[in-house]
Amino acid sequence: NGKPIGLMTVGKPYKLYNEYNQEVALLYIRKDFQRMGIGRQFLEIAKDEVRRKGFDRFVLSVNEQNENAIAFYEAMGGTTVCHDGGQRRIVFMIN
Repeated sequence: NGKPIGLMTVGKPYKLYNEYNQEVALLYIRKDFQRMGIGRQFLEIAKDEVRRKGFDRFVLSVNEQNENAIAFYEAMGGTTVCHDGGQRRIVFMIN
């Protein structure tokens, strides 16, 4: 109906994370649209964008208490690389 159902940003990290040159800084999907494959589509768009820019990975941070998001990112192939101040940093490698 023309209303946004989600939002994602992909690009240069707001905060430098060692060797990670690309970051998904925001990935939000309205609750009533979750579990419909939209998050998976967003991550595929992120991978395509990062690949287009010539990079082979991106990082994202998620609140340690957001167990659903962590489970989703891990199911999508993300790997936790560190825990930092209540945040879990997850990396996605791009083939």
